[in-house]
Amino acid sequence: MVHDIHEIKGEPAMAYVKRGRKDIPWHTLGTPLPEDATIEEALEISHIGERVEKRPVYTAAPPRPFETAGGEQIRLDRERAIVRVLDNRVFAVASDQYEIVQVADAVRPFSGLPFETAGLLGNGSRYWLLARTSDQIKVADGDYLDPYVLVTGGHDARHPVRLMDATTRVVCANTLAVALRHGGSGLSIKIRHTSNAHDRLAVAEAQIAALRARQLTVAECLRQFGETMAHDKMISDVAEILFPVGEALTDRQEENRKAQRLRFWTALNSSPTVDNSNAYGVFNAVTEYLDWGQTRNGQNPTSKNADWRERRALFSLEGAAATQRSAVFKALSDHAGIDLATMIASDHHLQGVSR
Repeated sequence: MVHDIHEIKGEPAMAYVKRGRKDIPWHTLGTPLPEDATIEEALEISHIGERVEKRPVYTAAPPRPFETAGGEQIRLDRERAIVRVLDNRVFAVASDQYEIVQVADAVRPFSGLPFETAGLLGNGSRYWLLARTSDQIKVADGDYLDPYVLVTGGHDARHPVRLMDATTRVVCANTLAVALRHGGSGLSIKIRHTSNAHDRLAVAEAQIAALRARQLTVAECLRQFGETMAHDKMISDVAEILFPVGEALTDRQEENRKAQRLRFWTALNSSPTVDNSNAYGVFNAVTEYLDWGQTRNGQNPTSKNADWRERRALFSLEGAAATQRSAVFKALSDHAGIDLATMIASDHHLQGVSR
């Protein structure tokens, strides 16, 4: 099935918060929960909190001559089966050094955050849980941000525990893939199933608290961007950051520079995702260009058929082209009259914009 939602005893292993009809997953599976549902309640209802354990692995010795049955059972010293306790389902065979991270432990850094969605995928070994870091944030007329944090992993001896920021509401295997591909710009922690896994989870709690503060700070800047009208000097400053002039360019470099400018102006002037009349729209266009416009082989990265809502990465001041993105953010902050120096001093998680 496309959604790949796991079933336990014939029931979909998924839960989600339902505020209205728009919150129902496209596949309509899972248990709807009220807005005040806790992460602990979701762990139980979605079954992602079911415990797993390591058990010995045995193999049968070959039968002796003239015997039809196998010989004695031989225990393997260095292998262990990873088994779900609820129904004895075997997920994988791993080294005896493999450290199980229970889902209840993996989501502990999210304690106190509002629950959004959770579920199991495939044979039940893979899981995800999505939580909000704040309520939906309005940054411009008709444009809202949904700041999430995501934890995902597997008991399959292949997938580590991953904690990251996300802007995609995960409800299936496909949306999880989108979140993993486009998230992680402000927080990305990968924890392998080794002996120090639980120590790293303890550190993650402080990092998530810092992410929440940073998201709110950046969102306030973006809100002020939305109230600042775009003008020629602003566009000129942005263009100078993206396509600096003055250096000696070869004919081929000059051609490439013109093509880059054309792709950027296309994103700025014809994108269905942005309102280029204000600084917020300009920043969205820059984000689209830096993340997508340079790698689309001349195709319009803002096509109406594109999944643009997941591509803007509005909270991203890191990732690809971080230096240019941060410089544009700083320039637009100056045009919006934002005292970015004071903001940076009070929130060291924004210090990258000063580069």
